[in-house]
Amino acid sequence: MNIRRLSILTFAFVFGFVSMTGFFTAANAEEAKGIMPSDIDGHWMVNTLKDFNKKGYLKGDESGRVFPDKNMSRAEYAAVINRIMQFSEESSKISDFTDVSSNAWYRSDMAKALQAGYMKGTGANTMSPEVAITREQAFVMLYRLTYPKGKEGQKVADISKFSDAGAISDYAREAISVLVAAGVISGEFNRLNPKKGISRAQAVLILSKSERKMAEVLKNINEQAFEGTGAGYGGTMKLKVLFDKGKIVDIKIISDNETGSYLSRAKAIIAQIIEKQSVEGIDNISGATLSCNAIKDAVKDCISQQKGEGSIGTVGSTGANRKHSTALYSGIDLSRYLKKLSDKEYSGSAQGYRGQMNVKVTVKDNVIKNVVIEENSEDVSYLASVKSSILKQFADITSTEKISAVSGATDWLELLRMRLSQVISTNHL
Repeated sequence: MNIRRLSILTFAFVFGFVSMTGFFTAANAEEAKGIMPSDIDGHWMVNTLKDFNKKGYLKGDESGRVFPDKNMSRAEYAAVINRIMQFSEESSKISDFTDVSSNAWYRSDMAKALQAGYMKGTGANTMSPEVAITREQAFVMLYRLTYPKGKEGQKVADISKFSDAGAISDYAREAISVLVAAGVISGEFNRLNPKKGISRAQAVLILSKSERKMAEVLKNINEQAFEGTGAGYGGTMKLKVLFDKGKIVDIKIISDNETGSYLSRAKAIIAQIIEKQSVEGIDNISGATLSCNAIKDAVKDCISQQKGEGSIGTVGSTGANRKHSTALYSGIDLSRYLKKLSDKEYSGSAQGYRGQMNVKVTVKDNVIKNVVIEENSEDVSYLASVKSSILKQFADITSTEKISAVSGATDWLELLRMRLSQVISTNHL
């Protein structure tokens, strides 16, 4: 009986141990959950390795080993970088590479590296994910990531001082010269060993030296700012849109040629755009239609740039060529009434943008000779910008159909035209 119980217990223990082992076993060390490294005590990189492990950048196997002196593969290098940079977007072009199978643990990381642009293929359709990454390959990838603008404005070291400088591939020379100048790489015994594999500890070393730079790049990626343009009524409007992790968080107008009071009203759509994360479905503000359109077009321009689709901004003035609608008074033939009107002064009133507006129209010899705008509650600068222009246009005309639009006052002009038509037709009728 005791022997039977012992056998059952032994089976249970063995089965449980095998099950647990199967649960913790990963296809690759980078797959396992982070356990405090058990094979780095006394290692020359012990503190940095512990730091990277604690942060979740470098993960060990089920027994807690990180194999610091083992050469790092291209896939493992990509995995560590992706964790540091918090990359999540994956390139659909990963399917073009035949050596990255759909069920490989590293497929996602290779797709992220491809999308971020720091890793390219080793051939037309290969990425060599399981091959040990060479030192110069690791240097170039780090350089692409941390210096997206290349060597522009950067210090460059003379790498000919290294005894094996001749072994450096042409494509890696710029990257190595900048990273040497920045103190990221220094070589060993006056050698860079560009074609040798880089150990996991050595990879952690150069990445740790670049953490601050990578943090700056990450911030720039998350907090992108783009400038866009849109054609306003008075001329080109330029604004800046700030994105945080792809979302619009702020919109600022840099320059414009719009009428101040109308632009102030048009700015009300900015909060709506930020809330909706789109310009679609945002209604224009009455009296500031063209300024609103300029804001929308400039924001569209910035969104296009942020998506990597290039600039689609518009420039110039939309006011000069605008054809005004005659819908509100298209049913009135003013010339017919004007020919029958007596020579005298006619009065009328209408509701303006801000309140009641009184208008007097002088008719003589069957034409409109003068229009006087009397009491009104309109914005002074707003009304001043259109009054003189409109009144000049009334001289010797026989219809309000000939009155042109004036910058910043299209809605007000529409109202005035309609009311003038009503004044003339009503007084005659």
